[in-house]
Amino acid sequence: MNKLPKKILLVGLCFLALSGQAKSDSLSDAESVYGTGDYVNAAKLYRLAAEQGNAYAQAVLGSLYENGKGVPQEYEEAIRWYRLAAEQGNFGAQLLLGIMYLDGHGVQKNIVLSHMWINISAVNTTDDKTLKNTTTLRNSVAKLMNAQQIAEAQELARKCYASKYKGC
Repeated sequence: MNKLPKKILLVGLCFLALSGQAKSDSLSDAESVYGTGDYVNAAKLYRLAAEQGNAYAQAVLGSLYENGKGVPQEYEEAIRWYRLAAEQGNFGAQLLLGIMYLDGHGVQKNIVLSHMWINISAVNTTDDKTLKNTTTLRNSVAKLMNAQQIAEAQELARKCYASKYKGC
């Protein structure tokens, strides 16, 4: 992890703001509460939407658990919410899941799965700046890998994409 620029990893949190699907009024309420710094109540509001299957709310709730904002810091719980959102195609959650595998937070450190999820995120990214940042991170991870690991990660990404992110 020390070999990757820390600035690139901070990009992950920025993607959550860009990774949402259409937001309901309840999500707007959650974001308003979050904006005041009331993370406890924001977490409650995001959880309501997340439990109803909203991928954006799931990704944000994962971030709250990852960072211990409004909820205890629990990497395993962050992984659970990121995975639910990632399986729905949320590229921010896919990116953050890849970073969790890179760091070994909440999961066993796995550079192949890290590359896979970051690569999938790059495929699903919706704007040029985000694509550039995600691609830069993916390429930085690839520099830590050998050719066999990269080939494995790419094959896993193809299979994951073909399965619509189920069972990845």
